[in-house]
Amino acid sequence: MIRILFFATIIFLAMSCKTSNKDRGDEAVDVTFQYAPLPHEHIDSIKLLGSMNGFNAKDEAFSMNKLEDGSFCLNLQLAPGDYLFAFMINGKWVHKMSSIKERMLPTNVSFDEGFGSAKFTVKPGCELLKNLKVDSIKHNQYSVKKLEGLEIELTNEKAFIEWETNGTKDEKVEILTRLVKETSYIPDFSLIKTEEAILGRTCIDVESLADMEILVRLSDCDGTKSEGQIRRVRIPHPNVTFTKVDNRGVYVYLPEGYDPQRAEPYPVAYMLDGQNLFSKATGGNGEWEVDEVLDSLITNKIIEPVVVVGISNGIYRAQEYIPYNTNWYGSEHVGKDVHHATWITEQLIPVIEKDYNVSDNRDGRAIFGNSLGGLLSLYMILYQSDVFSKGVSISPATVKGIIPLVSESQKQDVKLWIDTGEDEWGGYISYVDQERAIVDTLCAKGYEYGKELVYYEVPGVPDHRESYLAQRIALPFVYMYGDCNPELDDFQVILEQIEHPVEITTPILNPVVSFNNGLKYSLYSLPEYSVNDYKVSISNTGIFSSNELINIKAVVQYSGIKKELEINESFKPNKSF
Repeated sequence: MIRILFFATIIFLAMSCKTSNKDRGDEAVDVTFQYAPLPHEHIDSIKLLGSMNGFNAKDEAFSMNKLEDGSFCLNLQLAPGDYLFAFMINGKWVHKMSSIKERMLPTNVSFDEGFGSAKFTVKPGCELLKNLKVDSIKHNQYSVKKLEGLEIELTNEKAFIEWETNGTKDEKVEILTRLVKETSYIPDFSLIKTEEAILGRTCIDVESLADMEILVRLSDCDGTKSEGQIRRVRIPHPNVTFTKVDNRGVYVYLPEGYDPQRAEPYPVAYMLDGQNLFSKATGGNGEWEVDEVLDSLITNKIIEPVVVVGISNGIYRAQEYIPYNTNWYGSEHVGKDVHHATWITEQLIPVIEKDYNVSDNRDGRAIFGNSLGGLLSLYMILYQSDVFSKGVSISPATVKGIIPLVSESQKQDVKLWIDTGEDEWGGYISYVDQERAIVDTLCAKGYEYGKELVYYEVPGVPDHRESYLAQRIALPFVYMYGDCNPELDDFQVILEQIEHPVEITTPILNPVVSFNNGLKYSLYSLPEYSVNDYKVSISNTGIFSSNELINIKAVVQYSGIKKELEINESFKPNKSF
């Protein structure tokens, strides 16, 4: 089956038809479009839109029929020619599609990727195209020669490949690979290595946890290639196992020395967007490096050993992670309910506690999330505190409606970490003001800052990528699982000027404290702030009352440490004192 960017599986069958097209004198071809939804994809209706019907969304003749197996099917008779097509799923246009030209017999039907649709060409004399699946790629130059005895042995860094062949010394063996990701289309194979066939073995570098297909085929000196053999493999990881619960990918990190019989169960952190935690091969835009970070923290006894359960997101991430009805910055991604949060607490957690030696009470459970996942983790710690005692909300996407959600919550006996990059959204929108509003609301409810709640306004974070998250992912683990009373080293004061799409906000002083165990966070409301100019004031969270800071002296005092800042018209944002 062929994945395309809207995360479905689509199969095309093209057959020759001896009847003539009534509108055109060319030989017509019967084409069957079949769309098979993935798990968690709820589809009520699909329409085929294309140049064959003028992209008419009201043309009921192009509504696809739902079959007993849950897939959708439409049979058309098309004259030879070039066509564009796309889909309308549940009344919404699917904007991008992927090229599947490598899966089709090039002498009959060919595909090219187009913006907003896929282009395909129907040619006369098409024969039945069988077995159009990822494990049966065909090509008009494939020879009848085949490799025999293909064996692949895996480590977390290498794939060792062995084969047998009775070919000539001039023949080569080509090794091609491609990644298979749960929530994206399957790309074309990429040639990784060419080897002398008579050697009978080779090895290639691989990324741990990668779900991948390895294609091994013969190639003659004249370019003739064999059909080859394909193996789908999951690359192992020394500390992380992959499983599925209700057909959703779950990654479980076990600390070095994990003992399934230990008398005291391990604390467990449930982390959203689990595919991004441990491997670039499974992540969409990089990885958080959680395994490397935890290995170091645990080995150096900075934190206690902890088990991590990474929960992959589904194809409708926004609908899973936004726990209330809202328009997300004008898009049609709407949070409809808390079904995913309920699934985690009622379906996933019991499975994990049955299979692993982890805590089965709230005191030993934490929920982590980033971006939209940070939004959901904040919701879960505030509204499901009977399940979790610790909540980490990293750069939460403060979708419209989050402040009322926080305001309506009750004070809970939990421990909270919230952070955001100072300029993480690159001026697209200022999340700092909104994150501060969340922190202020929680403090007003009685959460003690520095004990039950901390906030880190991270300097020097220019955008919202995983690589910047990886640089600070250790901090919430140290806060949650490290020394409860670390020794203060020092604090540094950052002068911020947060850019906004419309205006420049008031300058802010951000004192960042550091401790002997590596923990850092913003002191926020803990220090004492003062300025020497009666025309300018500063709030108890470091916010100046004016943008005009000319010849201003500001003083920040905390725990016996005093920092004095001289500010004048030449100051620059992000300058440290």
